[in-house]
Amino acid sequence: MGHKSRREHGAPTAGASTNLMLMSMLARSSIKVMFRGKEYFGEYEVAGRMLRVFFEGRTKIGLVRGSNPEFLARLFLIELVSGV
Repeated sequence: MGHKSRREHGAPTAGASTNLMLMSMLARSSIKVMFRGKEYFGEYEVAGRMLRVFFEGRTKIGLVRGSNPEFLARLFLIELVSGV
């Protein structure tokens, strides 16, 4: 009585912290795109089918639906650059 579990306190469970550690340990790959005459550089990482693209402190996340995650990463980078 009176004691709350870690989950009730809102603390992350061991599984959640393990997932966060694994996500932060993924290898990122560099990408670049030409957009409106200027070259932009970003990074992306793939975990299973999940794709994350990073550009100037912003992130876009989506699912890889084909065999070429770099192509989708370039499209996401264009969206991040253009502010879509």
